[in-house]
Amino acid sequence: MAIAKKPLRNLNAISAGDTDKAAEAFISKAGKAANIGKTPVLFRFKPDFLARIDAAAKKHELPRLAWVRTVIAEALEAEGL
Repeated sequence: MAIAKKPLRNLNAISAGDTDKAAEAFISKAGKAANIGKTPVLFRFKPDFLARIDAAAKKHELPRLAWVRTVIAEALEAEGL
């Protein structure tokens, strides 16, 4: 069975300006929905402490960040905050 080539799109139907505008609109939205209302924070841990965090996250079958967020949320709840 022969494999057919992918047909060429009719690029003349869309002007170059419209294509550029659509591409820019799409790119400008990328990644924004997932981070609405969240502020990035950097933590630095010693390698042995990070290994302990990873072990705890693995024990609970959670990614590292999910485990850290859960533990912080539980600590804040215990503090009444």
